[in-house]
Amino acid sequence: MKSKTLIEYGFGRLDTLLDEKKSFEKNNTDEKKTFLIAPSYRDNNLLERCGVELINILLKSNYKIFLRPHFRIFQESKDLIDVPKKNPKP
Repeated sequence: MKSKTLIEYGFGRLDTLLDEKKSFEKNNTDEKKTFLIAPSYRDNNLLERCGVELINILLKSNYKIFLRPHFRIFQESKDLIDVPKKNPKP
């Protein structure tokens, strides 16, 4: 059997993400703790039940918040998404 020659080759998108991560780590000197809030879309979801209050409490406590609602919330409860937009900082 003929031996194979292996060529080191990357995966372009992954290589780009890894490079961006290195750059982000060097440039991100923000000491704030970060929360990702990603509620579901059904009745009584987190955002509907206590999301706005929770976001305000965390912001007042100097946390960084990323809100990633389910895409259906945009369709079914757009007014719920508008509340944090109107009051981005407490």
